[in-house]
Amino acid sequence: MNNLTFTINQDTYTYRLVGQGEVIALFHGFTSTQNTWNKLVAELSEKYQVLTIDLPGHGETRIKQGKTMRHFSDDFKALLDELKINKIHLLGYSMGGRTALSFAHYYPQMIQSLILESASPGIADIDLKRQRQVADKALAENIQTKGIESFVNDWEDLPLFKTQKKLPLPVQNQIRKERLSQSPFGLAKSLIYMGTGTQESLWNELENIDFPLTLIVGSEDVKFIEINKQINELYKAAKLYTIKKAGHCVHLEQEAKFIQVVHKHLQEMS
Repeated sequence: MNNLTFTINQDTYTYRLVGQGEVIALFHGFTSTQNTWNKLVAELSEKYQVLTIDLPGHGETRIKQGKTMRHFSDDFKALLDELKINKIHLLGYSMGGRTALSFAHYYPQMIQSLILESASPGIADIDLKRQRQVADKALAENIQTKGIESFVNDWEDLPLFKTQKKLPLPVQNQIRKERLSQSPFGLAKSLIYMGTGTQESLWNELENIDFPLTLIVGSEDVKFIEINKQINELYKAAKLYTIKKAGHCVHLEQEAKFIQVVHKHLQEMS
């Protein structure tokens, strides 16, 4: 798959567009790139047009300054306009899920349906939000001071990712390679401008959104199971799938089951 580029306001996004049919866009998580979706793209592109993109601060996308959720949403809308795409199904994982929900909030007319994997609508509590801002800023400074390898070593040991240690070694190595390829500047800007401490909380907006939503979480991801149960209660058109023997990164830890749920969601939309 060949990389394409889109430049706006001196920032250059790297993306790919393959297949034919209705468009499904995929947003990756923090420390990842669009390559995390390669298997899913191969599966979906037989029936759909699949758009992947390196989010701000990640992969081969190059930004001059940090991008907020609103700024990125505006840029992504400009890319869709450039490609003459009027409607999309949108799937996002973790940070990419927050980004997908933000884009849907700012541009609901562009959304046919949403799939959110291990995602949240942000932080509603003001005090917790400030605490997260401070923590994200400290982590951003740490990345730039100590370097990417030190950060990745610490990141991989977070409880959130402990289930990834059960993955086959080649998959673990690929995830680590992807993380180590990131720019310290890019990750730092992503944390500060698109982190949960900075982004607008969308908890109060969930009751007002009515396009179809599929929620996917891993059975071993306790924190996000609770978050997604709350989303499921508030969101009118949601379906929640809890995938067994998976943690935070369901699309890699239980790849076949994840793809099955995505296919089911899209088939129900046709």
